[in-house]
Formats: sequence, structure tokens, C-alpha cells
Amino acid sequence: MTSHLLDNINTYVGHDDILINLGDFVFKNHAYIPKMRDRIACRQVHHIIGNHDGQIDRYAAVFSSLSDIMQLNYHGHMFILCHYAMRVWHQMHNKGYYHLYGHSHDSIDRHPNQPWGKSMDVGVDSAYRILGEYRPFNIEEVMDILSKREVKDAHHNRP
Repeated sequence: MTSHLLDNINTYVGHDDILINLGDFVFKNHAYIPKMRDRIACRQVHHIIGNHDGQIDRYAAVFSSLSDIMQLNYHGHMFILCHYAMRVWHQMHNKGYYHLYGHSHDSIDRHPNQPWGKSMDVGVDSAYRILGEYRPFNIEEVMDILSKREVKDAHHNRP
């Protein structure tokens, strides 16, 4: 399965693209991190640290960046990226602020209008359910899916 996933990454992510992995680069054996990274053709690979990434700091040099959370501006659309799903995130009620996560293996994001609105599991398990392949989503696919979801008026600041 690992080879299949790496092949699909290289099929869908070009050499000059940017790949952002939302955690758990390897499951247990951190010694495979450099080998797996070397098999990814994309030059820029940013990694958001997940719960199985206990030794990832040792291999920071093979990634473009390592972080617990990332904010990304893509043509005026803001993305909050984290390994874990959040019920609330910065500017969640504003149009164009999205939250992307992994960790849950498609177990909590199976309905198109979750109460937390424009949040999405972008792991390969979700890709398989939505796109029919274990592969990375591209940002345009994510924006298309999330643009159809309603922004819920469930402000956490209200009594």
C-alpha cells in the first residue's frame, strides 16, 4: 500500500507543485522517513505534525517545513491546516476560511453538511470515498467540495 500511495502522490503532484501532508508521514518506523520522502518527486513538501510523528523533528531537513498548524492563503481563500479536526477555528464564520485535517480516516466527515461547516478531512481515506482513489486532494477539488457546504451560524461566543 505504501508504494501505491507514493506512486499516486507522484501521479497527482508535480515536481514544481507544493504538497502539504497533514500528519503521520510514517506509522511506526521513523527510519523510513528519508526513504519515503526521497520517493516523492515534488520538491516542496510541508509536513503538519501528527500523532504518529514522534521522531519527525530528527528529519526536519527533508521537509520544506514542519509545524503543528499552518495558515495558508490561496488566492484570498484562507485555510487552517492541522492534523486534528477542530470544531472552531480562526475566522470560521467568514466566507473563504476553511479548515483541513487528517487523523480521523474519514470517520467523522461523511455527510456534506456537518455542523462545523467548511471543515474537511483530506486524508487518503476520504479521497478514496470521494474520488475513488487513495491519493492526495488538490486544492481546487477541496474548494469545490467546501464551496457547496453551508457556513453554520453556530458562534461559539454566543450564550
